[in-house]
Amino acid sequence: MSFRIGFGVNIKSKINREKKPKRVIIIDPQLKDSLGHNYRYAKGIKSMFAVDTIIVGNKCAKIPSSEIDILPLLSFDQYDNSAYKKAFRENPVSKYERFSTVIRKRVESAYAIFDRNSPLGKSLGLIPWIFNVIFFLFGFLYQLFKFVFGYGNSAHQDTVSQEVIGALDGLNVCKGDLVIFQTMLWPTFESLLEINISRASAYPCQAMFIMHEDWNIYHSMFGRFTPSNFERRVLESLPFEQSKVVVTNSKLQEYCAQWMNYRPEVIDEISFNVNGEDKLNNNPKSDKIRILIPGVYRGDKNFEYISQFFSCIDELDVDYSITLHESVINQINLPPEYSDNIELYSNIENYDKWLDFLASYSVVFIPYCNAYQRRISGILHECKLLNIPIICDESIADSIYISNPELLIRLSDRESLCLALEFIENCNYQTQFFENYKYLSLTESYECQYGWTYRLEKPLAVVVKPAWTRCGTSVVLDHQNNVLTDFGYFVIEIFLKGEPWVRRKEQIDFMYEVQQGGRLNSGGMISRILLKNTTLPRLFYYITQLLLGKYPNYLQREEEHLSWCDIDQKLLDYTNKNTPELVLVNHVFNSKFVSKFFPSSLKICETHDIQLNQFAITRQYLRDRYQQEFDYEMKRLSEFDCVVNLNKVEHLSIQNAIGEKAIYIRPPIFKWASRFEYENLSALLKEQASVLDSSNIPDRVDLLIVADGHPANIQSVSNFLTEVFYKASSDLSLGIVGSVCRYLEVDWNEKKSLSLYFFGYLKDLSNIYDFCEIVVLPDIYGEGIPIKTDEAIANSANIIAFDKAVRGFTSSEIESLELNVFGSAGDMLKYIDGYFPLDSSYSRYRYPPVQIPDGYRVENYYKAWKDILSN
Repeated sequence: MSFRIGFGVNIKSKINREKKPKRVIIIDPQLKDSLGHNYRYAKGIKSMFAVDTIIVGNKCAKIPSSEIDILPLLSFDQYDNSAYKKAFRENPVSKYERFSTVIRKRVESAYAIFDRNSPLGKSLGLIPWIFNVIFFLFGFLYQLFKFVFGYGNSAHQDTVSQEVIGALDGLNVCKGDLVIFQTMLWPTFESLLEINISRASAYPCQAMFIMHEDWNIYHSMFGRFTPSNFERRVLESLPFEQSKVVVTNSKLQEYCAQWMNYRPEVIDEISFNVNGEDKLNNNPKSDKIRILIPGVYRGDKNFEYISQFFSCIDELDVDYSITLHESVINQINLPPEYSDNIELYSNIENYDKWLDFLASYSVVFIPYCNAYQRRISGILHECKLLNIPIICDESIADSIYISNPELLIRLSDRESLCLALEFIENCNYQTQFFENYKYLSLTESYECQYGWTYRLEKPLAVVVKPAWTRCGTSVVLDHQNNVLTDFGYFVIEIFLKGEPWVRRKEQIDFMYEVQQGGRLNSGGMISRILLKNTTLPRLFYYITQLLLGKYPNYLQREEEHLSWCDIDQKLLDYTNKNTPELVLVNHVFNSKFVSKFFPSSLKICETHDIQLNQFAITRQYLRDRYQQEFDYEMKRLSEFDCVVNLNKVEHLSIQNAIGEKAIYIRPPIFKWASRFEYENLSALLKEQASVLDSSNIPDRVDLLIVADGHPANIQSVSNFLTEVFYKASSDLSLGIVGSVCRYLEVDWNEKKSLSLYFFGYLKDLSNIYDFCEIVVLPDIYGEGIPIKTDEAIANSANIIAFDKAVRGFTSSEIESLELNVFGSAGDMLKYIDGYFPLDSSYSRYRYPPVQIPDGYRVENYYKAWKDILSN
């Protein structure tokens, strides 16, 4: 076998950065008015660089030209960058049905302005029926058109990348320019990487990105972004010759260093010259405490502790008033007795009047919970300028600037909140309430060589994989992406799903789940989730070929279906112009899609199993013609340049059929560090489960099973329930995680079923093992790789397993890993009965981490792949 090495080419020699940029271009889609940190940053950056500055803001911006000039070119919202939702359009038939339903209800209402039994009422009642008859032909023709030509491809429409391209191209960005993306959110990086697909070349300029918060604050909104391997995966691939990320607080800097292996510089808050001295002490000592709780309601967790705040201040014997934004008052449930003490504010005209407004308050309460521990709020800067005390949670990023420890509270602790309010009641307003920390200014950071990353021209690699929300093999696919990124490739991920694309909202939601589950810990630079574009010509051709006997094999038919997933034209043009050096295919049934779109690329198939063995579990006709189906699968695998298998037994079968092209790699046993901590199982499920009433969930369960909805898992879990769980002597609790829950048939009249909990799909499995005594691996089939076993081992779980679940492990490895393996259900039942006493009086024991065998270490997995790519 012969492969080309694909390292990127460093173009640092082309960069000759000057001390001062020729021109500064500020990009901020949230710049809509002359208030808040967006306005402050735009005006402050312009005054700092003292060069020609162009500010690109939102199309809805209402800022007088006397304050700053902006180009209103952007419409996207960074807080709702829903690229996939842009693909969802309600079709005319659905719109009409909704409209006709409303009209019919109004016409037929008993409270109509006319008697519905009158001639006029009866005539009007015919209107919806007449429209239905007329519209039937239009609806029929519309559906026929879609049936013939399909719904097109399911690739998302990235508004962000297109608008940024339009703005920068319109400004003729050139060498020496500095583009600053101010107050930006992390997921925007994915949209900027899309520019590589839409534009022929990178911009010959530098780019700086100012980040205020970590990516987990809006994790549910942006399921598709992962910051892992950030410098190699993102910064080296951005469409700018040089890029640099800076952050506005040290906590965020440390978090980035921990999770991204990238340490950005911390910069000072940005502002322009404002005379705050004349606004100081506008609120002299008085008997009334005026409290401002700032912020617009966005549906987040900013205001969950307001009710507690009211109850605390009510205990003080002081006259007070609390001011809230008008968008908040309708979203929180406050008792009516507080209404006399509440004032509302709406939009304020400009920044100077905002400072006047702020200066009239005694104290500002920031009700952010610890989810904001790495986010500096804009209000802090204004309060610091005016020396207005702030009460906030001690864990959030703002707390480092507050000099009085009495003002740092724990939001969940009423006593600390009451003490802070007492301090405000008795404090001297001549006190300096803030510490002064000096970081680099933005201009100093620009001039500093540290942190600048040069763009690399990289060869292209395409990874084609099934569109799974998440399964055990996700850990393997995560490491595959990291290997390719570390090896210097620009990676495009394509997820394929054999479901017709009809633009349903459920399909859009599914795409987000795939992005969140499949890219949680790793990812490529570009991603697509493609559903089938089913058209009448394709169906007619397929049926004709089927009748002619051209598709005698099951796998052949599956391949044909998946080849109907269409790549969007922009990505197709890009891959035609830049031929992928490598195509990595996960599972053989994606092979025809690859041959169709990437015919001339080097192709490697990574398969966890022989697909026929998986399909044959529930299909008798495949078992009857096993050899013929097996020969066809081996024939397809032989067409690849290399076939990597992670199952030793099935690897030997493939090797016997295709020879030296077959390579065996042991799957890595690896635990991704958890980003979250939970007090108990209910708290975890409340945050991570898709739909679940966690009110009756215990703090932990005795037994835990994790399994997806694969037929082998359904039969394995069902076997464990009937042969072990229901026969156990003790009243044990069993939690089942994964899509297997949908397919299990349970007798809920059985007493033991009351202790059976279906948790369903979890977005993240990293914490679930903390809340069980024993992890059960009930596999009764030996296909594929024991990835659930690997994951339980990595999480230091106490494991009981059937022998099929430890396939691939040697007897010595099983012993060193301290796995409890059983050959029959009876033996496992005896162990469980002996482990759990009848009175359930045992304590939770956390097993120490085991020593991972050398062959299963992640570094061995990386080395094996790099050896393949290099030889």
